[in-house]
Amino acid sequence: MTDRIGLQKMPNNYDSGNDQQHQDNIEKWLNNNPQFFEDYFMKYASSELVDRWLAKRTKRVTLEDRREDSHDSNAVTDTTSLDDDDDDDNDDTESITTSDDSRSDAGEHDTISSNVDCNWQKFVRYQRQKFHSQESFPIQIDSSVMASTGPRKQYLRKSKSFTTYDGNLPSTARAELLQSVLKSKVTLPLYDNDNGEWKSHLNSQNQQEIFLALVRDISNELDLDRLCGKISLNVFMLTKVERCLLYLIEGTGKVRELVCKSLYVDPQYTHSTSTTTGYDQQQLDRPWGQGLVGLVCQLGEVVKIDDGIKDSRCRKEEIYLIGCKINNLLCMPIKDNQGNVIGVVQAINKKADSIGFSDEDVKAMETYVTFCGISITNAKLWRMIKKESERNKTLLELTHALFEEQTSPDRCIDSIMERSQMLLKSQKCCVLLVDNAVTEDICFSKVFELRGDTGEKQVLNYSDKIGGRIREIKDDIASHVITTGESLNISNFSENHEFNEESFYQNPEFEVFSLLAMPIRDNNLRVIGVAELINKMDGKNFDKDDETAFEAFVIFCGLGIVNTMMYDSVCKAKAQQSVALEVCSYHATAPRDEVQKIQAQDVPSVATYNLQSVKFDDFSLDPDEMILASIRMFKECGFLQKFKIDYSTLCTWLITVRKNYRNVAYHNWRHAFNVSQIMFAIIKNTKLGSVFSRIECLALIVGCLCHDLDHRGTNNAYQIKSGSPLARLYSTSTMENHHFSHAVMILNTPGHNIFEAFTSDEYSRLIDLIKQSILATDLALYFRNREGFFSLVNNGEINFDNDLHRALTRSMLMTACDVGAITKPWEVEKKVAELISAEFFEQGDLERQELNLEPQRLMDREKKDEIAAMQVEFIDVICMPLYKVLAKQDPNLEPLLNGVVDNRGNWVKEDEAMRKSKQSIAEPCVITTNGS
Repeated sequence: MTDRIGLQKMPNNYDSGNDQQHQDNIEKWLNNNPQFFEDYFMKYASSELVDRWLAKRTKRVTLEDRREDSHDSNAVTDTTSLDDDDDDDNDDTESITTSDDSRSDAGEHDTISSNVDCNWQKFVRYQRQKFHSQESFPIQIDSSVMASTGPRKQYLRKSKSFTTYDGNLPSTARAELLQSVLKSKVTLPLYDNDNGEWKSHLNSQNQQEIFLALVRDISNELDLDRLCGKISLNVFMLTKVERCLLYLIEGTGKVRELVCKSLYVDPQYTHSTSTTTGYDQQQLDRPWGQGLVGLVCQLGEVVKIDDGIKDSRCRKEEIYLIGCKINNLLCMPIKDNQGNVIGVVQAINKKADSIGFSDEDVKAMETYVTFCGISITNAKLWRMIKKESERNKTLLELTHALFEEQTSPDRCIDSIMERSQMLLKSQKCCVLLVDNAVTEDICFSKVFELRGDTGEKQVLNYSDKIGGRIREIKDDIASHVITTGESLNISNFSENHEFNEESFYQNPEFEVFSLLAMPIRDNNLRVIGVAELINKMDGKNFDKDDETAFEAFVIFCGLGIVNTMMYDSVCKAKAQQSVALEVCSYHATAPRDEVQKIQAQDVPSVATYNLQSVKFDDFSLDPDEMILASIRMFKECGFLQKFKIDYSTLCTWLITVRKNYRNVAYHNWRHAFNVSQIMFAIIKNTKLGSVFSRIECLALIVGCLCHDLDHRGTNNAYQIKSGSPLARLYSTSTMENHHFSHAVMILNTPGHNIFEAFTSDEYSRLIDLIKQSILATDLALYFRNREGFFSLVNNGEINFDNDLHRALTRSMLMTACDVGAITKPWEVEKKVAELISAEFFEQGDLERQELNLEPQRLMDREKKDEIAAMQVEFIDVICMPLYKVLAKQDPNLEPLLNGVVDNRGNWVKEDEAMRKSKQSIAEPCVITTNGS
C-alpha cells in the first residue's frame, strides 16, 4: 500500500528519545496522510473505542428523548451485525489506543463503559432489523456533502436524535457520523444473520456473551433448513473445529434414517464460506444405527474421542464422511422436551490444539444443544403446521373442484391427481378403476396416469370384444389392495419380488423405487378402484405424513367418482326419458284388430315365399305378407314348440316391431325382414344350422328383425355431430345400442314377451346373445373383429367348441346378412342402392342445412353420378373379403360370393358408362347399407 510506504518517509530529524516531539511528528504526518489514518482506523479500531469516541462528542438527551428512544428500541425484535472487512484476520491485533488512554476514558466515562455490551446488543438488533427491511447493506454517503465541514457539523447536530438513553449512538447513526467525520467514501458492510462473518466479532466478547448471542441466533428461527444451518455454524464457532455436521432422525419404526441436514466446513479447508459447497448432503445420509452417529442416536449418550488415529471407530466413521480424516471427535445427541433423541450434532477435529475436546467444550456444547433441541422441536411443529395448512388449503381447492367437475369422471380424476401431485410431489400418480363386469379375476376398466416430472397424461381403456376380451388391464399390487382393503407402502420396490413382475406400469423406461397404494371406496365402503403414488421427487420413501395426506385425497377421489357417476346416471336417465317420450309419441303398440287379422290368416309355406333361397326377391312381399313370412320362419325353425312361444304373443310382437320402424327410405321394416330372411336361408342351407344351438339361432333371427328398430335415417356420426340425446346416452355404437334398448322395451311391454316361458338364466343368456347380434351390425366392430376371424378360417383353426370362435362367427354372419342385398340379383341390388343413396342424401341435406357442415361425398346429393364408383369401392373393401372367407368356411355360402362378383362387374360397367358420359374420374369412397 502507498500509505504504508509513506511510513518510511518520516522526517530525518526524528528523535526517538523525545516522546513529545515523536508524538507531534506522528500527528503532523497523520494530518498530511488522512487516507492512511482512515484505513488504519477502519482496520484496527475496536467497537469499544468507537463507543468511547462518540460518547465524548455527544450530549446527553432529555428525559423525554430517553423515553421516546427507549420505546423505539424496545420495538426492535430481529438481529444482525456489522463488522469491518478484516476483523476476522486481526482478532489479536492491539487496539489503536493505549492502555493508559483506555483507563483514562474509563475513569471519565465509567457509566458509558459499563454499558458497552448492552449498546452492542442494541446495535446488533437494530442492524438486523434494517437488513430485513432493505436489500443493500452498505450505507452510502454523498461525497459532495462530506467535502465540507458545514454538513459535517450538521450531521453531528443531527446525531442527537439518534442518541440512546445511555449516551451512545445506535448503529446507523454511528456509521453515518463516523463517515462524515472522516470525509470518506468508505462504507461499513452489513451482513445477513445467516453469514458467519458478523459472528466473528463475538470472539472479542466474553464466553457468556458469545453463548447468549448464539442462543438468540436460533431462538426465533422457525425454518427448519435455515435453523439447521445456523446450528452447525454456531457449534462450529463454539467449539472451534474444522467441520460440523447436523443429523436429524426422519421416519418412524423400522423405516427410520439419519439425514444430514447441514454441514459446515472451515473456509480454509473449502476456500468458501458456504455451508454445503462441494458436498452433496444426501451422500452424507446414513441408515439407522450406522456409525458413531447411529450409536449416539440409539444410546442417547455423548461420544468423545480424543485420539481418532488409534480409535478404530473413527476409521469406520470416515466411510460416511467424504474427504475427511478424523483426529478427534465430539458427537452429541439432540433431545426434545421429553428426552427423546431427535438428532445428532457432530464436531470433528478441534483446531486449537491436538489434545481434543476439553470438559468445558463438552459442557458448553451440551448446554447449547439443549436450546437446539427446543428450537428444532419448535421448527418441526411449525413445519407440521405449515404442511397441515397447505394440505387443508389444497383439500379446500379440491372440494371446490369436485363441485365444478361433476360432468365427467375423467376430468374429476385428473383434477384430483394434479392436486395430489402438487402436494405430495411424486413422479407418477395412477388411478385404477375396477371393472365390475369381471367377477372371477380382478381387472380394471380404466387406468389414469399422470407424470409429475413431465406433466404427461395417459388413459388406458378397457375394450370389449364379442364373446371375449380384447385386453384385460391387470395389476397385482392394485389387486392385492382391493382384496385386502388395506394400504400398501413399498419402500424398496426392486427387492419386493412378490409384486415386481405383473405390474402394468413396469417398463424399462421408468424404474419404480417406492410405491404407495390405497383403496378407493364409494359411499357404501365398497372398493371401486385403487390410487397409487410412485417414486417421490426427492428420492426418499413415502412416510406417515404422505400416507395421511394421500388418504385424504383418496377419500375425495372416491367422493368425486361417486358424484360424477351419480350425475352421469341422472343425465342418462333424463336422456332416456327424453328418448322414451319421443319414441312413445311416434310409435304405438299393435292394434288388436291387426293382431286378430294376422291370426286368422293361414301361413304360407317356405316354398311359397321362396324363403330358403339366397336369391329371394326383397320386394316381392307386402307388409302383411312379411309378417306371415316371419311367422313361417319361426315355425320352420321349431321355435314355437321348442321355447313354448304363444302364437298370439308372437303376432303381437311382430306387428309392434313393424310399427316401431320409421318410414325412412331404406332402414325400415322391409330391410329388417330381408336381413332375417338371409339369416334363415343360411341356417337352413349350411352346416351352421346344426352347429349353433336353438337359442343361438333364435337370437340371430330376433336380432335381424330388431337390428334397426327406430332408425331415423341418419348414422352414428350424425347423432354425435348434432348432439342428440342418443349420443349423450350411448357414447359408442350409438344407433346399435338404441336398437337393442328399443327391442328390450318392446319385450317388456305387456303382451309382447315372446320369451315368457324362459327361465331366468335362459332369458339372460338369450338377451346377451341378441345384444351381441345387434351390436355386431356396427361396421366399426366388424373392422375390429374381422382380422381375427379371417385368420382363424384361413389357417383352419376355427373351433366351434370355443365360445369366442362361435361369437366371432355369429358376428360375421350378422354383417353378411346386413349387407346381403349386395348378393341379390342385379335388379334387386340396383334398386336397393338407389334407396340407400336417397336416405344418405337426406342426411347430407340435414348436415348442410341444420348443422352448417359440408357432407361426405357419399351423402352429397350433388355427387349422385358417382354412386357406381362408390359401390365398387364398398364391395372391394367390405363385402368381397367377408364373403370369400365365409365361402371358404362353408362351400354352401358360395352363392353369396358369386352374387357379389356378378354385381361388382355390373357396377364397373355402370361406372365406365358414367365416366364416358361425364369424362371425369370419381374419387373412391365407401357406401354402406346399414347407415353406421
